[in-house]
Amino acid sequence: MIATGGNNAYIKNETMTCSVLDGWWIDAGSSPENLAEATQPIIETGANNIP
Repeated sequence: MIATGGNNAYIKNETMTCSVLDGWWIDAGSSPENLAEATQPIIETGANNIP
């Protein structure tokens, strides 16, 4: 099941929830530029150490 199908099932069952998280997010799979942007802080600080 792709993410959209899963999300639609939660919506249909009225069990969809969401949360706002601290930090940053980028869709690294949407372009080579976004992948490079997402990778750079990990190269510089290590995984899970991004300020």
